[in-house]
Amino acid sequence: MSSLALKVKFDEQPAALANALGMPQYMRRLSDKILAAFNHAYATGEYDIADKLWAVLGELDSLAEVDRRLNRPDALEPRRSEALDHAQRWVSFVEARNLYRAAMDSPPGRGPDIAEAMAAMKEAYRRWALD
Repeated sequence: MSSLALKVKFDEQPAALANALGMPQYMRRLSDKILAAFNHAYATGEYDIADKLWAVLGELDSLAEVDRRLNRPDALEPRRSEALDHAQRWVSFVEARNLYRAAMDSPPGRGPDIAEAMAAMKEAYRRWALD
């Protein structure tokens, strides 16, 4: 696809392109940015990097839990504790996508069922996109 075609598609449907890259809906918090980096790393097979980013997301989720327990009045904005949940839903989608690709690349009758793999991928994407 040419860069012009990609630009036109992006201009017409920026949310669709962001979803394809695994970007979270919001990008205000540090955890949102790290989550986007995790999603990108996992989707492209950079599993060592994804593991490190997973650990950072866990630390951020722990900080959010501490803030909630302490009911910090000085916090500018309460932290969310959803990054790991969101990341796990992305992992489920990527794994379902990979299974679908394997089904498509397999000779007929020798790999996973294409219709089942497609249904699983759609369901995993639906769960991820609900966030």
